[in-house]
Amino acid sequence: AVRKIHQDCAQAIEELVTIRPLRDEQEGSMVQVPKGYDPAEIKVVGKVKGEPPFTGILVHRGWKAQKRSLPKKTGEQAPEVVCPAEIEIKS
Repeated sequence: AVRKIHQDCAQAIEELVTIRPLRDEQEGSMVQVPKGYDPAEIKVVGKVKGEPPFTGILVHRGWKAQKRSLPKKTGEQAPEVVCPAEIEIKS
């Protein structure tokens, strides 16, 4: 019975918001943070020095809403970004 409830909940959520990874690379891979990157999409952590571009390790791919059937949100963050990708700079 619980499996059916979970399936129904997942289907209802998928109809309202389709969540997909913000970055395509695998977590743990080396990635580039370009000059002019959007801080709402990428959270740079670690030993950040100077100006981008940065090279770092993708700690978290981030999440974005590809489809939203929810009321519009007000605020500064990009509405499709649910959680920013996190990239750790090591040097």
